[in-house]
Amino acid sequence: MSYDIKLKDKNGRVYKSFSTHEGGTMPQEGYKTTEYNLTYNYGPLYRKYFHTEGLPWIDGKTAKETQDRLYKAIKKLGTVQDVDYWKAAKGNAGAALLPLLLDSMIYPEGIWSVN
Repeated sequence: MSYDIKLKDKNGRVYKSFSTHEGGTMPQEGYKTTEYNLTYNYGPLYRKYFHTEGLPWIDGKTAKETQDRLYKAIKKLGTVQDVDYWKAAKGNAGAALLPLLLDSMIYPEGIWSVN
């Protein structure tokens, strides 16, 4: 199970991504777009930094509205990854948020969708 995350424009189109999709996020279907797939294994860590909802907290919000919290979560979680992607390690969870933060800075008017 995983979080499917997309950053879309006001017409529902997914943006092009400038991210390499590294750091615990997996690009969906190999496309280089603002679509990400993150393991639910990180969920307990995200619930500490995104209210009790966890990462779905960003759903429906503009990218600009989420930048500060994404940044703070990355700072607290760190980005030093474990060799095991699936491990619910702080660094894995933090690194997985880096592409989302980058996209939020490039497309601040975008709207997040989390399923």
